[in-house]
Amino acid sequence: MTDAETLKVPEEAEVVHGWLSRTREVMVFRRRGEILACSAICPHMGARLEVDRRRDAVVCPWHGLAFTLPEGRSGHPRYARLKTYAPTLSGGLVLVEPEDPA
Repeated sequence: MTDAETLKVPEEAEVVHGWLSRTREVMVFRRRGEILACSAICPHMGARLEVDRRRDAVVCPWHGLAFTLPEGRSGHPRYARLKTYAPTLSGGLVLVEPEDPA
């Protein structure tokens, strides 16, 4: 694993979109003190996902498809899973590794 493949986010950040290995856009955010990481792109049509704190989910702004985390599940059978990651803390940074899907 090279340093360029790891997404590094300040621990205090609320919601951050970033890139893993220049090919995968990832969203890192906090929920009730827990740090979560998932794909930032809806698997349906490629919209950039948003955090919906009212629904306690990551949501597609185009269609309203919601994914619960940390599982990454939706209620739609065809687009049932969102890729999730297991972030770690190190030296005040949240680290997300591309080879560590949760």
